[in-house]
Amino acid sequence: MISRIPHFICAITLAWAAAAEAQPPPPPPPPAPGAAAARDVEPPPPPVAPEPAESKPEEEPNATTEGIPDPTQPTPSAPELTTPSEPSQPSEPSQPSEPSDPPEPLPSLSQTPAQPPPVDESSTSAAHTEAREVTDVTAAGLTETSTNPQFIKGDLIHPGTRRLLSRYDHVGVSAGVAAIDGDFFLSITPGMAFYLEKVAFALALPLNFIVMEGGSLNVGSFALRREDWDEVPDYTKLIRFVTIGRKEDNLYVTINSLRPATLGHGMLLSKYQGNIDVDRHMTGAIFDAYNEFAGVEFHANDITFANQVVGTLAFIKPLSFFSDNVLAQSVSLGGEYVADFSAPRCIRTVHNRGICVQGTGHAAGADPFTGESRDHTFIRTDPDTGGPGVNSATVHAAGFSGEVKVYKDERNIDLKFFTTYHQFLNDGGGGGFAAGFLGRFNAGTELINAFRLQTEYRNFGDGFLPGYFDSLYEINKYYYPTSTNAFQVTPTKFQAIFGDPANGFDRPQHDRRHGFNLEASWGLFAGGRSAKQIAFGFGLQDSTGPDDTQFYAHLEYPMLGILQIFGTYMKVSEKDMTSLFNGDMFTAPNTVVLTGARLQILPFMFLNAHYSRNYRVVQSPGSEYHLGNLSIVDDDGLPSPHFKETPLFENVDTFLAEIEIGWEFDDDE
Repeated sequence: MISRIPHFICAITLAWAAAAEAQPPPPPPPPAPGAAAARDVEPPPPPVAPEPAESKPEEEPNATTEGIPDPTQPTPSAPELTTPSEPSQPSEPSQPSEPSDPPEPLPSLSQTPAQPPPVDESSTSAAHTEAREVTDVTAAGLTETSTNPQFIKGDLIHPGTRRLLSRYDHVGVSAGVAAIDGDFFLSITPGMAFYLEKVAFALALPLNFIVMEGGSLNVGSFALRREDWDEVPDYTKLIRFVTIGRKEDNLYVTINSLRPATLGHGMLLSKYQGNIDVDRHMTGAIFDAYNEFAGVEFHANDITFANQVVGTLAFIKPLSFFSDNVLAQSVSLGGEYVADFSAPRCIRTVHNRGICVQGTGHAAGADPFTGESRDHTFIRTDPDTGGPGVNSATVHAAGFSGEVKVYKDERNIDLKFFTTYHQFLNDGGGGGFAAGFLGRFNAGTELINAFRLQTEYRNFGDGFLPGYFDSLYEINKYYYPTSTNAFQVTPTKFQAIFGDPANGFDRPQHDRRHGFNLEASWGLFAGGRSAKQIAFGFGLQDSTGPDDTQFYAHLEYPMLGILQIFGTYMKVSEKDMTSLFNGDMFTAPNTVVLTGARLQILPFMFLNAHYSRNYRVVQSPGSEYHLGNLSIVDDDGLPSPHFKETPLFENVDTFLAEIEIGWEFDDDE
């Protein structure tokens, strides 16, 4: 399969190049006012010679200021399901607005006023280079009759979307019913959001009052759900986001509920989701600064630093100091570093003391001489949070990347080549290499069909896993099941990938592995990015080793106006390709399902509904778990009939249906 990928890319490139040559070149776009220089910004085209005197001069499009709607332009008729993008290097820049940004008034298929487009408060794209490559066609002033449409080349979809939020200034309160694995709550959330010229913020107070817990009715108590407020990071959920600037600006700072993030091409940090556990919450921070020569970006997953996953990236365009040549300016070199400074290395037998659970050396039953148990895989969790006690270690990796544009025309095709190498620096760490192509293709003027295709070859050794910090990292770092079942207990992710010989976990030996990553997406836009009509995409990765097969699919459908929907399906760390779509594809422990809808009933009333499969600890705080599996046997080779393996986390159904009452302020209020 991997050998066919280059032929596949070449076929697509030749087909699009032939189509582009058959079309007359469009007139050059007017420069975007105030557009910031970026990594792949190209010099403006030479001025076009004026038409003969009898020709009527073409009107200049009516542009808008960054983030400030132009009152002379109509509002979009089909709002976009907006999922803001987080940068990552050296992948392609994403153009969707951040949740802090006010809506950009681009017309859609019709000229009737649109319903307020929703914003996703927890999703981001995989591409770094908002700073590395800002689109050189302004998004302002596009109309149905525009002959010079915007070239759309950022991320088209945003897997990991979790919630929809109005993009207009608003205040209000939501009330409804929330369900978490059979427990029911009265959910009340007062909130507000204001999108100013350069600063935006949204605040909310989510309150869940117990109605039914564990099958027992507790209507009289109406106590707050304890797990929502039992850790310091939980109190940061009052902040939905506080943002200065926009993604395209030379300086951008945001504090927000951490959105799924990818750094670079995802060899280290890939669609990382900090809020996948229904009992824990994190609010992160992002700092981004750049100019036409270089840039830097910093991510932190928790502003309280109780959790310590951080990532940083820096790039430089060395030839931009000496040349105005387009090809020379597209050459960029980047460095990347990602770490978890408090990663669980091993699980302790008691949450605040005790030894680490050993991976081998256990037996079922009692010692015939002492009468003591030979199975030492029992643990007791924290009496407050229910989490296991751990001994921590630092997991960190560094790498570099390079990219160069290999083909680009004015309207249809943008193709670049990239290569990366990363190395884990902790005990047992290994290295991995990747090389591939990223292609962006556009077709149409009034309706723009945008395609994005990324394909790459990967080669990595023992002690390395592509996308180590992934969507389920906050669960798998404690509990990482593998198909080989090489140990008597389920290891932590550290132990499974890097080994922990001191505690009976040898590093797995798979030798060099060869693999691929393929991601494809399509979006339909009415004239520009802000008028997205529908988008769909998928991703697939695999290798010659076990437990690194992954798949995702994502749909966004904001075209209906008063009704917007989205859905994400992910399956990660699967044994092999044949296991991806077996009978438990929606209920397997390594599956993520996220869906949502927002319906406008009246100008001041909305119905919000969300369904997902999230994670939570299996038992109540302070409970005893048996981490041993069926490989713990007695002298007759039989496992204990009394003690089955107790997983630390389980994948549970969650549902929220609420009525939102409030007021949205338009541009005149």
